Amino acid sequence: MDELSWVLEKKEQDKLTLLNYLATRSDSFLPIKRIMTSLGWSRYRTLSTIAMLFDDLVTYFPNEPTAYRYDDKQKAVIVDRMVLVDVKTVAFDYRQKSVVWQLLGVIFTGTFDSYEQFAETYHTSVPVARAAKSKIATALKKADIRLTLHNGLVGNEITIRIFFFGLMRQAYGNHEIPFPPEMRERTEQSVLAIANLFNIPLRETTKQAMRMQFTVWYYRLVNDHHLIPEEIPALLTDSAKWDDEHQATRAGLIELMSSFVTLPEVVLEREAEFAIASLYSTGFATSVPLSLLTEMAQKKLARFKTIMKSEYQALFNRELSERILNRVTSQLSATNMRTAYFSVYGYRPTPDLDVARRDFPIHTAFVLQVLHRLAEKMGFDEVVLVNSLFEEYLDAMIRNLSKHSILPTIVVVIDMTNLPALEELIEDRLKRSPMINVILAHEFRPDADFYISDVEISQFGVTPGFIWTRFPDETMFAQFIEQAVLLTKDRFEGQ
Repeated sequence: MDELSWVLEKKEQDKLTLLNYLATRSDSFLPIKRIMTSLGWSRYRTLSTIAMLFDDLVTYFPNEPTAYRYDDKQKAVIVDRMVLVDVKTVAFDYRQKSVVWQLLGVIFTGTFDSYEQFAETYHTSVPVARAAKSKIATALKKADIRLTLHNGLVGNEITIRIFFFGLMRQAYGNHEIPFPPEMRERTEQSVLAIANLFNIPLRETTKQAMRMQFTVWYYRLVNDHHLIPEEIPALLTDSAKWDDEHQATRAGLIELMSSFVTLPEVVLEREAEFAIASLYSTGFATSVPLSLLTEMAQKKLARFKTIMKSEYQALFNRELSERILNRVTSQLSATNMRTAYFSVYGYRPTPDLDVARRDFPIHTAFVLQVLHRLAEKMGFDEVVLVNSLFEEYLDAMIRNLSKHSILPTIVVVIDMTNLPALEELIEDRLKRSPMINVILAHEFRPDADFYISDVEISQFGVTPGFIWTRFPDETMFAQFIEQAVLLTKDRFEGQ
């Protein structure tokens, strides 16, 4: 789901909601009634949104095959799953036409002069610009940021920076940031300098995220918005105790800031130390050395590990091995640090829990239970915590928790008529799927949950069968997986 949909007009919000819905279903045939029920829309709203969205897709992707078409006779949307639609590109274009988005950018860069000037520059009216401010103020308030009469940002400086970093991450994750030439050059040079200081491998995604982080940092500093001592989290030890490597990194950051802003030395030192903490908490730098953390911070971060271990024991009635626990904790190190010591509002897109429950119901149940306990034990808002951490936690659990330990087994018989290569291909694909824990056989078993063959086999009786005469495409495989995951879920809940 797009966390930035609030900046759009209602029609664009609806089109994006519909596009996300279509893109995340596994079906190729979606009756209008089902879409109406799923989205809670009227028939008129559904049909008009379909027409507008499909017109937009033709405009944005004129040379691409049609992914979606409406069949009036069948009263359904027909989906070609072989055609992928870039949802982020559509959302990006909608945002560029949004008055709210344009005003938000002017507020962030500190270049707002008057509503009259803004209206003239962006070809809108003063009343529309004022309405946009009201919408922005409502969104900022949720993050404990206040918008002043003259569109200044008031609140915890760290919260403001993370809020706008989250917005930029959503908006420009796969698009070029529209910098003026001078700012583009400064940003590229600064990102390279910071990467060299931290020995950060510069993947394209890392460079893009660091450009965003530097941009937020730069504009806040040049507009004289810097951190005050009360806002600095008690995360890192006194810099005088740091090792030579981190002392040199701190000095390098101070030198970098001095190239574009004039501030007292004590402020530059504070900003450099915060930059180091933020680079660790965003995961750009490797896991933070324990020697850099205060004793209190080490204890606080250890609670994440303790809660995860106890909730695993409670749900699966077995102990999580220390090896796997340490691996999960290491992968979530930056995530947990960010959660414990920085604002998490707007950092990640809101997760689609319905899709997660459909595809990974048991992993999802575990993650939600861990996040519930974290919220309870550490005083977090559970809704914000789920929105911010769910995807990263779910990915870590899928990657690291053994499906053989947490998922009930299902028995699948694969019996093809002299098609050994196809049998092996299907067997390999089933074994690799993280969504199911299968026991595979090639001869009849009375305890079989499913059978896969190129012909119907009467001996299996009412056992569900999947007739595949060729290697299954995504739709065919998704139909099997859907049934297998439902059985896995029912079997787990019945234990």
